[in-house]
Amino acid sequence: MTLRTFTLGSAMGIFRFLTLLGATAFSAGAAAQITPGPGYAIKRLDGDNDLGAHFALSRATGNQRNGFFYLADRRALYGASCSGAVCTISAPLTNTGDRGQFVSAAALPGVSNRPLVAYYDATNQDLRSGICSTSSGCGFLLADRILDSGGDVGQHTAMAINPATGFALISYYAATAGISDARIYVCSNADCSAGSANTIEMSGDVGRNSAIAFGANVGNFTNVFAVYDNLSTGQVRFARAVLPFNSFGAADLGAGSDAAINVGTSGLPDIVYRSADDSLKYTR
Repeated sequence: MTLRTFTLGSAMGIFRFLTLLGATAFSAGAAAQITPGPGYAIKRLDGDNDLGAHFALSRATGNQRNGFFYLADRRALYGASCSGAVCTISAPLTNTGDRGQFVSAAALPGVSNRPLVAYYDATNQDLRSGICSTSSGCGFLLADRILDSGGDVGQHTAMAINPATGFALISYYAATAGISDARIYVCSNADCSAGSANTIEMSGDVGRNSAIAFGANVGNFTNVFAVYDNLSTGQVRFARAVLPFNSFGAADLGAGSDAAINVGTSGLPDIVYRSADDSLKYTR
């Protein structure tokens, strides 16, 4: 495996990210002064509450987008459905205890592109998931269920859809004292009402800030790639597995944290992360 690393620029100061919803973007706070560039428009979805730091976005078809965010002052998960420039906020998708942190989401091709949502139940320290009622909105979650409840599990989720089956994989962190594993939940059907929890890596404190993506088939095996933090060594870790996604090989990418991953038509993963010297690194 050959890794190429480049320094892209300083990550000092404030880093802002606008999520495009057709011609619409989320505004993360009412007090932020953001000027849209050409071809962009900003729409305030919610600014009167403590939005926290947990957001996810799912694309259905055409201009339809579904966003999910955690309101810290209400301790609940909310959704926003946008078609073009018109956005609608949902009622709370969770209303029992403190649920909705570390949310991730993806559209499921096997159920009409309805979003599957994974999140952390802080009250019970569980990983949970549910599927939206429609692809054009998320008025409520169907099959909202516990995926993993062994200790304190479910923070730092990320989600990817297997292109061969249309089923989801969810990476997450086990925060239980003395465990601190990187884990993955492998859904075995379209709505993730069945599946299994597997370990990606368990050496050291690994698994925070996870991200996953599927790559090209090699020898008729579907590759899944994961990146996450190793707090024990200060390294960003890169892991790879093939079906049935229960045995991963892992390697260090470099000193840093907060990695993101994308796989292009080449099938090779492109990874960016924040290095230990606060520069932005790129690795293929």
